[in-house]
Amino acid sequence: MKLRKLFRFFRIAWHYKRGSVRLPYGPLRLWVEPTSFCNLKCPMCTSKDVPEEKIGYMDWDLYKKIIDEAKDFVYDINLFMGGESLFHKRLPEMIAYAKANGIRTRLSTNATVLTKDKREALLDAGLDFIIFSFDGYEKEVYEKIRVNANFEKTLRNIREFLEEKKRRGSRLPYVVFQVIEFAGEGEFEQRYSVGREKKRKAFLKSLEGLPIDKFSFISPHTFGGKIPQDDRKGFRSKGARYVPCTFLWYSMSVRWDGMAVPCCVDLAGDMPVGDLSKETLLDVWNGPMLVDMREKIASGRYQEIPLCRGCDILWKEQVWGIPLKSIRELRYFLPWTR
Repeated sequence: MKLRKLFRFFRIAWHYKRGSVRLPYGPLRLWVEPTSFCNLKCPMCTSKDVPEEKIGYMDWDLYKKIIDEAKDFVYDINLFMGGESLFHKRLPEMIAYAKANGIRTRLSTNATVLTKDKREALLDAGLDFIIFSFDGYEKEVYEKIRVNANFEKTLRNIREFLEEKKRRGSRLPYVVFQVIEFAGEGEFEQRYSVGREKKRKAFLKSLEGLPIDKFSFISPHTFGGKIPQDDRKGFRSKGARYVPCTFLWYSMSVRWDGMAVPCCVDLAGDMPVGDLSKETLLDVWNGPMLVDMREKIASGRYQEIPLCRGCDILWKEQVWGIPLKSIRELRYFLPWTR
């Protein structure tokens, strides 16, 4: 099993570096969207701009079809994209079904509706990995960013989840507490930045003793260029050289309605590459749309792809011609990691 994981890791890296456009393997990771509905209207996220007619919930039979087709080659599944997945009533069943088919499960949530029943259902289902997106170290900042959320209530939801995990003595899920840190010259950004280090330390100290495996402090990104790059607002900086995006070589994203899209930031489905309600996962994976995109990305013709031409991921810091962020992500699949 460990040697198989190692082989798959190097196989992906080899085909990526070679610029292969038809791949002799299936995706290693899936993004599958239980729902595109989100209760928040965060300024740095494009989910608030998704038209109402494109909002919905994944059908259970469609989800089962995806998992049944993926179980022989997918290592893990991100059960989120643009919406708040906790609103899907069958989310715990989605986790359990993927687990029963040998696929590890990952969830990112704003935790605003993480009730007692939901936290117990997630833990009972065997969730492997969870990210709590909680942007801000104090009420004013948090509620300015997480529009429609309540600072105290959400933090209490997270604490109670972690306390229940601790009470059970559970190793899983692996817990990441993620904060987007804004910086820049605007009035809000400047107010947010004043004393941030001190506020961060005090906030983290208040979480001591809880089973959090990692704190992640990140900069806002451009959602494939849909949010204009603005260094004054603390957006992550671009690297000096173009580097092909790795997503097309190891992952696939699927919206709630079965539409496959090339990237998990295409929340509105502006660039469909297939329909998993009618096609198989592998047919889409090596279908004409994704093959064409791989060829353009590998040859540096990213300007021909609307979703990619303004994306900051194509200018990430790199090592050996591979984005450093992708190397960190792909380490997760190595046999000596979790």
